[in-house]
Amino acid sequence: MTLTTQHEAPTPTCSKTSNHFHFEGFLDWSPLEQFCLILSNRAETPYLSPGDFMHMGYVCRPGLPGIWQYKHVDTRMFINIDKSGHSYSVFRYHWDGPLQVVSHRSVADTLDRLDLELLAEIRKTETHVT
Repeated sequence: MTLTTQHEAPTPTCSKTSNHFHFEGFLDWSPLEQFCLILSNRAETPYLSPGDFMHMGYVCRPGLPGIWQYKHVDTRMFINIDKSGHSYSVFRYHWDGPLQVVSHRSVADTLDRLDLELLAEIRKTETHVT
């Protein structure tokens, strides 16, 4: 297995017939970089850097765009983005149940999922510690 660390990585092949996680060998930061760039051009949105996230994996969706998963290092909340910049919630109702994917309606929905109010509180506390 070759670990790809380029910004633009090849997309994993979905070999199953249902939604599933794929973790091996692929790191693609380009969807997150593009999302953060879009946010940086909006005055009403908080600043986010790709460096604030960990790469967590890829969700294969046969017949649909795959979703790259990133976890915020402070809030520990996920952002799930496809190559076109659409964002999603990815979850299971039961630990062994099928993977569910729900599209977010707006950038605001995505930002709400990141719990950035918590991040603001964390950063505020860090600046007051002596």
